[in-house]
Amino acid sequence: VINTPQEKQALLSRMAVADVWGIGGRLEKRLMAMGINNAYTLSQQSPAKMRKYFSIVLENTVRELQGELRLAWDEIRPAKKEIYSTRSFGNRVTTRNDLRAALATHAEIATKKLRAQHSLAHSATFFAANSPHDDGRYVKQSALSNFAVPTNDTRHIIHAASEALNKLFIPGVRYYKVGVGLLDICDETNRQDDLFSPSTDNSALMAVLDSTNARYGRNTMHFGARGFQQKFAMKRDFLTKRATTRWEEIPRIKC
Repeated sequence: VINTPQEKQALLSRMAVADVWGIGGRLEKRLMAMGINNAYTLSQQSPAKMRKYFSIVLENTVRELQGELRLAWDEIRPAKKEIYSTRSFGNRVTTRNDLRAALATHAEIATKKLRAQHSLAHSATFFAANSPHDDGRYVKQSALSNFAVPTNDTRHIIHAASEALNKLFIPGVRYYKVGVGLLDICDETNRQDDLFSPSTDNSALMAVLDSTNARYGRNTMHFGARGFQQKFAMKRDFLTKRATTRWEEIPRIKC
């Protein structure tokens, strides 16, 4: 807590100029050449001068050090323009069915995030790859699907993933990573339908899916395309305990 100008001066005087957020090594050298060798000296500079010789970013930094609010926290997080769900497998995937189930799983995760921000996607990308450290050649396959009408219905993304599977799956490849990305995202209030391709989204069904999982826990309800025994799930043997959010993971001490 800095209550007085004297405390502020004492603190900034002990702070190297490179320790100020946004000032790297190259900028530090230029400032020190001008005799600015700590944060307090920087705070005493003219903001207009810093903007003239450097940039508006440094001007804002000086004004912040002088006590003027220039950069505020975002009260509302802007909607994402792209949403991805991707993971490495706990065990290598070598069968078509397992790869299809993995794609369906990530399609569910990505579209849930899409609906959470009340958005729609015009297209989706799917990819699968083995590890570059494997013996043999590195394989990374990808496929892009465009929708005539933007959607946030998981069924349509899973259907597109199943069609992309024909391009992604290569027999003999030991897949290590897979992912789904939703692109060309727009707000659902700005939906532009197609005269000849009416939307087949079922918003009521998606609302039931999301509300059920929110109430009873993740994956309480899911699509059968993702399967029930996921051999490709990540290994979580060394997952950090969640002692602040899970009763069963609170540390036990035996005296």
